[in-house]
Amino acid sequence: MAADDDGMVFEETSEFTKTEEHFLPPGWEIRTMDDGRIYYANHLTKSTQWEHPNSGKRYKVSGDFLT
Repeated sequence: MAADDDGMVFEETSEFTKTEEHFLPPGWEIRTMDDGRIYYANHLTKSTQWEHPNSGKRYKVSGDFLT
């Protein structure tokens, strides 16, 4: 896990497996920042959040996943 400048903790991952934890509800989209932090866009409410809508976890991709 890594904390950013705001003190938020993100779990680092190099891949997403097709587990139920990573599936998004209808109307949601996964997006990444340039530094690898992942955020989620809810098109139904037109809002974004750092936490995965199902698991509540924050993720940051690392390694080759960023290229």
